[in-house]
Amino acid sequence: MDPSGLLQPQWAQIGALLTSLTLMLCSIIMFAFFMVVGHIWIPSMTGTVEIHPAFQKVRPILYVLSFVSISSAVFFFYRMITFMAVLKTFWPDFWI
Repeated sequence: MDPSGLLQPQWAQIGALLTSLTLMLCSIIMFAFFMVVGHIWIPSMTGTVEIHPAFQKVRPILYVLSFVSISSAVFFFYRMITFMAVLKTFWPDFWI
């Protein structure tokens, strides 16, 4: 393996890879938050009358937001996998 430095296009792809990884992680965290609020907190708090039962109407919106979040996580995962090809240019055995 030649110890030459990386060129600017390779650094750009590595930056895009790390950006996709970060956005995928943020999307998964948002998905989990929306699902916990919509599926656990709101029904529990309206059942104990800590919040008004009208908040049940917010649940479908949270489910849509969670679907959008998990869809974006899948998109960023796919994008991250496509950018992983740059790793083979300087590290051919990165799946070890």
